[in-house]
Amino acid sequence: MEKDISSLAQQMLGEDGSKAISGKSSELERLANSPDGQKVKQMLDSSGGIENALSSGDAESLKKALGSVLKTKEGMRLASQLSDMFNKK
Repeated sequence: MEKDISSLAQQMLGEDGSKAISGKSSELERLANSPDGQKVKQMLDSSGGIENALSSGDAESLKKALGSVLKTKEGMRLASQLSDMFNKK
C-alpha cells in the first residue's frame, strides 16, 4: 500500500499534477465529502499531527501521521479510491 501511496503522491505533485488535480476537482470534492473522507478528515483534525508537521516542515512526522490514518479501514478505502481516480485514463 505504501508504494501505491507514494506513486499517487508523485502523480499529484509531478509536472502534470496540477492538470491531473484540476481535471478531477468534482471527483475529489465527492471523495472529500464521502463518509470515508469525512472520517479521515476528522482523524487528521483531531490528532493535530498533520497541521503541526506541515507548519514546521517536519516530513517524518507528516509521514507518521498519514501512515497511521492509512492503516485505518477508511484511510485505506479513500487511498484506494484516489489511486483508482488518478489511474483512470
